Amino acid sequence: MRKFSFISVFAISIVASVVVFSCEKKPDPVDPPPTEEPKEKENIFVSKEPSTKNVLLEEYTGDGCGYCPYGHKISDEMAEKYSGQYFAINIHAGFTASAHKTPIGVALDTLFKIDKYGYPAGVINREKTTSSGFVYARDRGAWENYAKQILAKDAYVNVAAESTIEQASRKLTVNVQAYFTNNSDVPTNYINVVIVQNNILGYQNNMSVYSEMVVGSKYKHNHMFRDAITGINGEAMDKNEKNYLYSKTFTYDIPETISKTNVVLEDLEIIVFVTEDTPANAKTIIPRVVNVNKSSIVLK
Repeated sequence: MRKFSFISVFAISIVASVVVFSCEKKPDPVDPPPTEEPKEKENIFVSKEPSTKNVLLEEYTGDGCGYCPYGHKISDEMAEKYSGQYFAINIHAGFTASAHKTPIGVALDTLFKIDKYGYPAGVINREKTTSSGFVYARDRGAWENYAKQILAKDAYVNVAAESTIEQASRKLTVNVQAYFTNNSDVPTNYINVVIVQNNILGYQNNMSVYSEMVVGSKYKHNHMFRDAITGINGEAMDKNEKNYLYSKTFTYDIPETISKTNVVLEDLEIIVFVTEDTPANAKTIIPRVVNVNKSSIVLK
């Protein structure tokens, strides 16, 4: 019988080991743990810090009003003095306005009983003027004094907005945020988004009083109310408790003209404010403005 050498036996052992090892089932590869996509950081642009109130003046005016240019000038001086804290909306309505009227502007004039007071009349943060009765109109000589009182009051909500206008389609998009730094004083708050326009040239009685606004034979109307995206009463907010962040996007198709006046995109401003009730209830409940701000606007 043939004998195997030691080297042959060793070689056979190595081959056998390799065969056995290669036949063993290899463990399935372990997949690495899934990595979560990083969440996009929420773009919060409204302040979360407690603040005092800003001022909103709704100035009821008209092109046939001889004293209205005095009011326009006082309001503009206040806007410069309290920059970033004071915002104006000029509403053309009543018996002194022959142009620039809008359905919502006329309705507000009626609800706040401006025609019984006279023009110009200022409604400041939609606060009452007296302890008795629901009277809102204030004389132009009292505007700044009352504005100072408003500026000293705490606001339980901050409001801000960022807007874009697509020039080709005239599509306006307004991203609104409101942050409640404290609990609200009322069951429901309302968000309001208003469009105003500057540099509207037209007639104005006694315009020489505010000579800076005279352009040739015409008068430059600013802060003119054009429309309210959220309607006359605003839109109810779903919550109003401390630390709640309200966020909503509004869209609006900007018409070519409003009340027979061209709507120039570059001259628009967006004013946003939060109220405690609606003008429809102004005879029984104060629809006060808690806070107000102006939106940034990007034209595309």
